[in-house]
Amino acid sequence: MKKFLLLFGLSTFIAVSLFLLQGSILAPLERLFYDWRQQEQVSPGKDPSFKIAIIEIDQESKDKVLRHYKKSWPWPRRIHARLIDRLTKEGADVIAFDLLFVTPGQDPEDDRMLGEAVRRSKRVVADYYIDKGVLYPLIPELSACAGGLPNVNLDDDGKLRFFQPVFKAEGKTHYHFATRIWQKYLGLPEEKFEDKFGSVLKEPKLPVHFHQKPTLPYESHSYWRVLNGEGDFKGKVVLIGDTSMGGHDYFPTPLNRQMAGVQVMAYAFKTLKDMSYPRPVGSGTDAFLTFSLALLSILAASYLRVQWAGISAFLALTGSFWLASSHLFGKYHIWNNMAVPLTAMISSYVVGIAYRYLGEERERKRILSVFQRYISPDVVKILLSQHTGDLGRFVEGMEREVTVLFTDIRGFTGMSERLKPKELVARLNEEYFRTVGEIVWKHKGTIDKYIGDAVMAVFGSPLPDPDHAQEAVLAAIEIEEAFDAKGKAWEEARVEPFRVGIGVNSGVVIVGDVGFSVGTFGRKEFAHFGDAVNLASRLEGLNKQYGTKILISQKTYDLLGDFRKTLDIEELESTVARGKTEAVTVYAVRGRRT
Repeated sequence: MKKFLLLFGLSTFIAVSLFLLQGSILAPLERLFYDWRQQEQVSPGKDPSFKIAIIEIDQESKDKVLRHYKKSWPWPRRIHARLIDRLTKEGADVIAFDLLFVTPGQDPEDDRMLGEAVRRSKRVVADYYIDKGVLYPLIPELSACAGGLPNVNLDDDGKLRFFQPVFKAEGKTHYHFATRIWQKYLGLPEEKFEDKFGSVLKEPKLPVHFHQKPTLPYESHSYWRVLNGEGDFKGKVVLIGDTSMGGHDYFPTPLNRQMAGVQVMAYAFKTLKDMSYPRPVGSGTDAFLTFSLALLSILAASYLRVQWAGISAFLALTGSFWLASSHLFGKYHIWNNMAVPLTAMISSYVVGIAYRYLGEERERKRILSVFQRYISPDVVKILLSQHTGDLGRFVEGMEREVTVLFTDIRGFTGMSERLKPKELVARLNEEYFRTVGEIVWKHKGTIDKYIGDAVMAVFGSPLPDPDHAQEAVLAAIEIEEAFDAKGKAWEEARVEPFRVGIGVNSGVVIVGDVGFSVGTFGRKEFAHFGDAVNLASRLEGLNKQYGTKILISQKTYDLLGDFRKTLDIEELESTVARGKTEAVTVYAVRGRRT
C-alpha cells in the first residue's frame, strides 16, 4: 500500500504539473495533434445532395478580363452583376462574394447595376469590415445585400483554426461572413436564427471543421469560364473569391497547405451548416484523463516486473488513447487534449521505470547480503536475474517444500580436547566445512547454518528445484566419498580423520530472514525451520544407533522415485526418533549401485 500511495502521489504531481503547462510549453504540441486529427477527418456527409461551389477569381480569369474588357483588377462591378444574374437564373441558393464593396467603384453606373442585380436576386452576401472600432459598411447601392465580416483568428503559430461566428461592436451584432451565408441559406430572420442557434453563435472561438477525405467539400470553377456558361449551380451555395497568388488572401491551415480566404469561408460555412465543429471535452475531463493515464502508466512500469509486459502494457495504453482520441474527434467531433495526457504518460512511465530500477537495486543489494553467504555465486546470479520477486517473499517469510541435510562429526568432543584450538579451527574450516560446503553448492543447495561441528544444508531453497531430494542424497553420498578419500591421506599422515554422519529428510518448512537489527547493529540470518528440519537432525543422530553413515526418511525415499534404482538403499526398522511420538521408517543409503 505504501508503494501504491507513493506512485499515486508521483503520478498526481506529474499530471498537475503538465496540466498547468498546457497553455504555454505544451500548446505547440497540442496544435500538432489537433492538426493531425483534422487531416485524418472525413466529410460528415450528412446531406449528399448538398453542394458548395467556389467560383475562383484566378489568374486565368484576370488575364481574360484584361484582354476582353481592357480592365485590370479590381474589375468593373457590372461584371459581378452579370454573374449574379446568371447564378440567380440557374437557381443558386446563396451567392456569397468574399469581396469588399465598401467604397464606390470607378463608375457609378457599375455600382447601380450591381445593386440592381442584388435586389433582383435577394440571395447575395458580401463582405464589410470594422477596423479599430470604425465600421466600413457596404455601399448604399447594396442596401439589399446581406453583409458579413470576413475576420479570421490566427493562432500563435500563424495558422487559421478558429473563427468567431458573431461580433459585438458599439452595442450592435455583426455576423461573420460564414454565419451570414448560413443564415441566408436557412432563410431565417435574424431573431429566429439567433433563438435557434444562440449557443453556437455565442462561441468566441469556433473550430473550423477542415477535412479533405474522401474529397474536398466544394467544387471549383474559374470565374471567366462561368461567365461563359460553364457549370451547373442549381441548389448550390456559391462563394466567389480571389484565389490568384497575387491576391494575397491566403492562410496556413491544419491541412498543411495555404488556403485561399474564400476556401476557408467555405469550410467555415459547412462547419456551421453540418454543426460538425470539434467540441472540447472540458478541462475537468482532460484533467481526469491526464491523471488516470499517468497513474496507469506509472503502475505498469512499476508493478509489471517482466520488462516486455510493462512495455507492452504501456504501448497498448498509449495506442488505445491515441486511437480513441482520433476516433472520437473524427466521428463524433469530440476534442480532448492529447499533448498533456501523452506527455504525462511518457513522463510517468519513465519515472516508474526509474523507481522500479532503484527499488530493484535496493532489493538486489538486500538479497545479495542475505544469500551470498549461504549459496554459490552462480545460484546468486540466477536468483537475482530470475526470481527477485520470490526472494522478496522469502525474506518476508513463506512456506516451501525442501530437503534438509544435517552433517555431524563423530567423536568431535574428544577431538576438540585433543587438538589445539588453532589447529582445530583450521581443520574445521579447510577440511570439513569447505568440503561439505563445496559439495552442497555443487548440488544447488544452501548452507543454512553451522551448529558447532554440525552443518545444516537445504535443497530446493531459495531456488526452486523439483529434484531437491535427489540432489540432497547425491550430496550426502559425495560428502561421505570425499571424507573416505581424505581418510587414507589422513591415516598416512597420522592425522585424526573426520568421520561424518548425515541425516536427510524432506518436507514443508518455513523460510525467512530472521533475527533482529537496530540500525547497522544486530544479527539476522536466512533460516529454515519446522518439523521437517527437526526430523533431519534426529535422523543424523540415529546413525550411531544403526552404525550407518547416511539415513533418509520415508518422505525423501518417496521423492526419489525411479532414481532409487541407481542407489544402494536399505530399509531399516521403524523407530521413534527423539522428540517424536510416532514411529518413522528410515532408510540407510550405502552409496551408488555399480
